[in-house]
Amino acid sequence: MLSSRGEDFCLGADRREYQDALATDPTGATLRRIADKAQRLCQALENTHAVTIARLHGNVIGAGLALAAHFDLRAGADTCRFRMPEVGLGLAPAWGGGMGRLIAEAGAARIRELMLTCEDFDSPPPTASASSTRSRPSTTWTTPSPPGPDPSPGAPHSPSS
Repeated sequence: MLSSRGEDFCLGADRREYQDALATDPTGATLRRIADKAQRLCQALENTHAVTIARLHGNVIGAGLALAAHFDLRAGADTCRFRMPEVGLGLAPAWGGGMGRLIAEAGAARIRELMLTCEDFDSPPPTASASSTRSRPSTTWTTPSPPGPDPSPGAPHSPSS
């Protein structure tokens, strides 16, 4: 399960990182490495044998929405707001290969509308319920505690670990 300790699940990619990469490396090689990392992360989520769950809350924007799309399940708090601002910013909506996954999960017409209008939508989205597979009041969620030390090898595990 992946969550965020902040107010928002993910506000998307850092545009300054792209600007800085292009300024220091006009060939675009650094930008390609950044894109490759995003692609590898999403492929790892898609190809793992474990069931993956994204616990969404607050804003889930751009690359954050693409990231969430690669999880098997998405549990969204009632505070979720989704948005795809890339086209409005003059960027291609391609972080991590998320566009194909979003289209497969929610349908081409709905994703096209959200991409071209850059409008916010709630959890669960009216006709794109695949963006959040479950919704519940955020007041019922607790902040996950940091993982404790690993038990020593061979030590018995309690049911809660």
